Amino acid sequence: MPLGKPDPAVTRAPAPALAGYHSATASTSWRQPEAWRTSGQRRTSDQWLAPAGEGNGQAVASLVFGMLSIFFCWLGLIAVAMIVLAVAFGAIGILRSRLGFSDGMGPAVAGLVLAAAGAGLYLAFGALSLGLGFRV
Repeated sequence: MPLGKPDPAVTRAPAPALAGYHSATASTSWRQPEAWRTSGQRRTSDQWLAPAGEGNGQAVASLVFGMLSIFFCWLGLIAVAMIVLAVAFGAIGILRSRLGFSDGMGPAVAGLVLAAAGAGLYLAFGALSLGLGFRV
């Protein structure tokens, strides 16, 4: 068999067209399936993706307040307020996720971890500011 020519025994027949779709060999120009043309909606490539679950705003708020509690752990009561808010929103976010109301348990857990780190840094700065860390 010469190079460049396909072996007729190996070549496959083109796949049959799906219902409502036109095969590439049937027409040189692409046409929209009938179901799309009659619905009056314009479809985009994003609609082929799996639908996203409902977001968890409390989990994101916990993550944000957890990060802010680390960045501002030296600000005293402001850091305490951010830690409390991160823990509260994290608990609500985990509860909502476990009950199936929304997705996103990860940011809620991350917010709780960051809030714990912020609380540890807050206590460390407090101990250092009182002089407890420098006693010999």
